[in-house]
Amino acid sequence: MHDLFSQVLNKRDLSKAGDLFMLHDCDIVNDLPAVLQIIQQISSEADYDKHDNDQSVIEICITRVTSAIREAGVIEAHAQSLVSLLSSCLEHDLKPNSMNKDPPHAKLASDILSCVFLNYTKMTVMKAAIPVAVKFLNKGNRELCRNLTSYLSLAAITNADLLSTQVRPIIDSIKDGNIYMLRVLPQMYTQNKQPINDNVTMLISLLPKCEQAEKISLLQLLQLVAKDSPQLLEGNIPTLCKYLASSQTATLVLQIFVEMATSNPGPFTERVQILKETAETQLHTMPLVVQVVGLVGRLSQEHAKSSLSYLVSQLSTTPENCQAVLLREIKNITDIRRNMLGDYIAEIAQYAQSSNSTTKRLVQQLQNDYADRNSKLSQENRMSGSVTVINVEGKQGYSDVHRSRSALKTSSDSSKLNVTITNAVDRWSHISLPRLSSSSSRMHSTEKVHSKLSALRVGQADSHSQLSERSSQSTLTNGSSARTLTAAGSSVTLTTLA
Repeated sequence: MHDLFSQVLNKRDLSKAGDLFMLHDCDIVNDLPAVLQIIQQISSEADYDKHDNDQSVIEICITRVTSAIREAGVIEAHAQSLVSLLSSCLEHDLKPNSMNKDPPHAKLASDILSCVFLNYTKMTVMKAAIPVAVKFLNKGNRELCRNLTSYLSLAAITNADLLSTQVRPIIDSIKDGNIYMLRVLPQMYTQNKQPINDNVTMLISLLPKCEQAEKISLLQLLQLVAKDSPQLLEGNIPTLCKYLASSQTATLVLQIFVEMATSNPGPFTERVQILKETAETQLHTMPLVVQVVGLVGRLSQEHAKSSLSYLVSQLSTTPENCQAVLLREIKNITDIRRNMLGDYIAEIAQYAQSSNSTTKRLVQQLQNDYADRNSKLSQENRMSGSVTVINVEGKQGYSDVHRSRSALKTSSDSSKLNVTITNAVDRWSHISLPRLSSSSSRMHSTEKVHSKLSALRVGQADSHSQLSERSSQSTLTNGSSARTLTAAGSSVTLTTLA
């Protein structure tokens, strides 16, 4: 050990302690293990906290030691000795006195922690320091806890797996009132979720007690919980809604709600109004509010109608760069409820020429959806027509009748086609059939024709439909010809044999 260090420590010579800073780091770096051991012996004496001279000597010595370690970059070689000295401080009272002054061991611990966690990126150092450091959280020193919280937050960036093993002691510390430690929980959540999930309601109850920094950390933690286990937060929605009023917390709360609603929008059906009010007073929250409203709109026809009305109404008041968010949610709902798109397509079409390419594309997609639906409906209507086939005298004649659904455009066309049932029947009643090969065949054929004519007369009493007479000649396999009469959606094919 260097003579100066020996004199200062062994004789507790405060007058020489300042000269330690005159020494070069290389002159004392090899003496550091022995120096730290003597410091620990002195600080562990029963009456140490009563001797101001000893305390001053130790404070100067530890400052010179940590400075040499930092400048020489030898923290890994001396980490165990520093942690051993740090651990010895736990055996003493660390609470501030009645004058709010820290006891000497609290000051010593603070200096060591600062030196150690300055090297938070070094795995070997953190592996030795973190298990001891977290024990200081429950020692009743608020300032020490605040500083340690900052150190652990840094350590969690690159050593979350090491820190995650200490989640339960950290949560116990939070329960005891050390809400500063809320800051480190977000970094540890992915490594050790269960202890946090088990205490999520307790953590939410601390929101009113949190300062802004802790409040933001807690809401960030809850966002992670919402992604992993959203059902754990459903009972706390009313509490979280209280923080929509603040611009500093509204965005974080809405991000939590979006994660939850993605999994289950049901709990938000009664919160839609407060979400809309939030969007009105804090325009920057509109994209997040729209997502929750859109998710609620997928639940049922009733919710879809309410959500679509709101989303479409916001198109005219929302900045152009946000209209795409509205249109995307409108499309998500109408993809499920296609029958509702027609009520809003006219208003949506007004944004077809938007300068925003995403908005323009979404409007086009919605217009295509609407056109496709109408096309399918028209196809279904056309398919609802009927086909009638009548076989007379064993010879097949076919007439495909398609029911028309539009009125004739001109009266001249109508006069040509509208022939009454009575006139048609009278006309066909004078048709004389050619002589058949046998009397029985003639009789059978005649009975068939008269049967059909009787059916037409009966139809006259029940229908005011228009008659369309259409005659055509077609040569059958045996040289016969067929004549087709179409009336009121029915057809009769009369076949004349050659």
